Amino acid sequence: KLAKLLPPEKSLAVFAKWQSLNDFMYDGKSKTGTWANTNGHCKQAELYMQLGDKTNAIKHLQAACEAAISFDDRPTEETVSSLLLGEQIKRKVDFDTADSRPICMILRDTWMAANAFDGIRNTEDFKNITQNLTEAMIR
Repeated sequence: KLAKLLPPEKSLAVFAKWQSLNDFMYDGKSKTGTWANTNGHCKQAELYMQLGDKTNAIKHLQAACEAAISFDDRPTEETVSSLLLGEQIKRKVDFDTADSRPICMILRDTWMAANAFDGIRNTEDFKNITQNLTEAMIR
């Protein structure tokens, strides 16, 4: 929602600071396969589209795709540790939303369906990202 309150340039700066903070909290090894990371990259792609920067929009949609696939394929349980946060056990069952679909499907059918992407929807890159998400859902 923050992305809609600020001009695109300032929103992108906030995303960069969020990523830097995330890297700091996890000793430079922040997980890319998270719901927040997937959604964040998708929102950044929308912001780049508002600025007319299709190259960076595609780059962030590709990163969102990779994060979504990683999130859907995450292990049942994993241990994450950092100096700041200590050791944490992340369980797949700890994440729950009202939408039970895989995040690859949510990304493909909902987030990437946004009007913001109309300018790149027919490009080969966008089609490849969509295809990658579809293939990940049928694995």
